[in-house]
Amino acid sequence: MLLARDRSRTIVGALLIDLPPRHRGRWSRILGEDMAEIGCVGVAAANNNQGIGTALVAEATSIVKKAGAPVAFLAWTSRITFYERLGYTVWREYRTATRPLG
Repeated sequence: MLLARDRSRTIVGALLIDLPPRHRGRWSRILGEDMAEIGCVGVAAANNNQGIGTALVAEATSIVKKAGAPVAFLAWTSRITFYERLGYTVWREYRTATRPLG
């Protein structure tokens, strides 16, 4: 997990990062066993549009690169243009489904 804190040390953003060789996600058969995954990027609403999410993803990408992973897979992507600005591209799309439980 990578955290972003403000000057008072309050957490204002976070993301999950999973590096090889521990990562054995569902996409590793396609992208390779040495892939890394970045996901669940979140920034507190009060701190949006301050570059925090961009900084988190950029730092995570740097960590992945230093770990030697040739591919960084992004999970949980709903803001495609945000990630495209950071050099990521869409390689597969899929649909989700919901079911009312009430």
